[in-house]
Amino acid sequence: MRRSLCLAALMALLAGPVLAQEQPTSPDPIGDVLSGLAASQGMDDDAAESATSTAPDAAAASQANNESADGDAEDPGDGGSLPEPAPPTYTPPAPAYSAPTPFTPPPPVSRLPQLDRPVMIDELYRTPEAPPTAVEQAYESRIRGGFNAAQGLQGPLDGGWVLRGQDGRTLYGLQLVDKGAGGIMLEGAWRSLQTGQATGGVGLVDVIERTANGGVYIRFTPRGAREASILQLDPAGSGWNGTLWEAGANRSVTLRRN
Repeated sequence: MRRSLCLAALMALLAGPVLAQEQPTSPDPIGDVLSGLAASQGMDDDAAESATSTAPDAAAASQANNESADGDAEDPGDGGSLPEPAPPTYTPPAPAYSAPTPFTPPPPVSRLPQLDRPVMIDELYRTPEAPPTAVEQAYESRIRGGFNAAQGLQGPLDGGWVLRGQDGRTLYGLQLVDKGAGGIMLEGAWRSLQTGQATGGVGLVDVIERTANGGVYIRFTPRGAREASILQLDPAGSGWNGTLWEAGANRSVTLRRN
C-alpha cells in the first residue's frame, strides 16, 4: 500500500510540468487573477469585467495626478481651463466743440485834437493831432524806405549844398541832380545867399561836369554880372573843397550838405 502511494506521488510530480507546458498562457493575467478573486468572493463575470476595465483608468488617473503634483505635465482638461481675458478696448473721447469767437472790430481812433489848449509854434514836442495809428505808421515807413532806396541810387552830388568862404560866410546855395554812375549829364540850380544882394539872385547852372581826377567843374552866371562864376571842387571827406573864380578874384571855398 505504501509502495502504491509513493508511485502515485511520483507520477503526479512528473505530470505537473507536462501540464504546465501544455496549458496555454492567458493574454490577460490581471483579468485571470480578478476572475479567480471574484469566483472566490462569489462575484459574477460581468462585475469582474467591470473591475478589470476600470483598473487601467484608475491607474491612468493616478499617474496624471502624480504628474500634476510634480509639475512635469499638467492637463487640466475641459473643466479646469480658465477663460482668457479679453484685450482692453480703447474708446476715443468725443471731440469737444467750442463755438468760434465772434469778431469784435477795434474801437475807432479819433483824429480830433486831444488837448485842453492850443499848441504854440515853439512847442515842438506837442502835436494838435492824435498819435498816428498802426496803418499810418506803416505807410510812413514805406514812404521813407522808398525815398532812402532812391537816394541810395543817386550819385555823390545829388541833393542840396551850401557854398561858404574861408571866413564861414555863406555865398551860394546849390541844388544838384546826380543820377549816379549811369547818368552822364549833371544838372543843377543856384541861389545867392550873400547879404546885401538884391533878391531874385537865382538861376540854372550853365555847365556842370565831372573832371578826370574825380572832382567837379561848375559854371553859372549871377544876375547882373559881366562874367560867369566858375567853381573847381575836389572831394574832401563828406564834402568838397576848391576855388571860386568870380569878379576877377579867386577865393577858397567849401561845399557842404545843406
